[in-house]
Amino acid sequence: CALFIFSCGGGQTTEGTVIARVDGRKLTSQNIDSVFSFFKPDNNTLPALIENWVDNTVLYKAAVGAGFNKDRSLIKKRDDFYRALVVSSFLSHRSEKTIQVTKEAVRSYYKTNKNSFIRKEEVVSVEHYTTLIEGVGKTLRKEVLQGKNLTPDTTSFTRTLESVKKGRFIKELETPLFSSRNRIVGPIKAADCFHLFKIINRYKKGSQKTLSESYDEIYQRLYKQKAFEVSELILDSLKQTLNIYINP
Repeated sequence: CALFIFSCGGGQTTEGTVIARVDGRKLTSQNIDSVFSFFKPDNNTLPALIENWVDNTVLYKAAVGAGFNKDRSLIKKRDDFYRALVVSSFLSHRSEKTIQVTKEAVRSYYKTNKNSFIRKEEVVSVEHYTTLIEGVGKTLRKEVLQGKNLTPDTTSFTRTLESVKKGRFIKELETPLFSSRNRIVGPIKAADCFHLFKIINRYKKGSQKTLSESYDEIYQRLYKQKAFEVSELILDSLKQTLNIYINP
């Protein structure tokens, strides 16, 4: 995980470069991947992750000092959570190979339940360009208007495809995005960046979602339904192998 922060000094040990330290606890270039195992740190997200690690380490140290790590109710909650996690992982492992959700099943579900896939708010589908430099934003606008196919350059701008729901976006961006009838909106300054939007589609509240838009949601619904059914079968088969007694 060779990120910029490693070159900023901070001391070298056999454990690697020290990125942050709270008393004896160290965050180093050797253990950072295991500490942030649920994230993929990059130069943009790493500073916030490091600050969060420091804050949590300080608070955990204080909590241990106050004896909360020996609190019986907390230990029971931890053990209950771990037990549930083990059971869930076991069921997932046993069932995932037997669960199949076909495209035909998704199509059939969509046709049968089409009325449940209605947009509850106005939605705009956009190409969203962001940059820290106002001049780059203005250049992007000209090139997008000219129909150029721009390749994102992370050193000057980024581009993402987004579906923006009205009422769930930054107000400074949402107001012009939904009030303008232009195909290109921006650049607009918000949250220390300049934002440019290329409108792909606009959808009114109450309009019908397409199958492609609903596909992932339907797939997850069907998968969870099948997973529950398979879990019940696994449980029944396991019960048959054990001597179970329940006091009436």
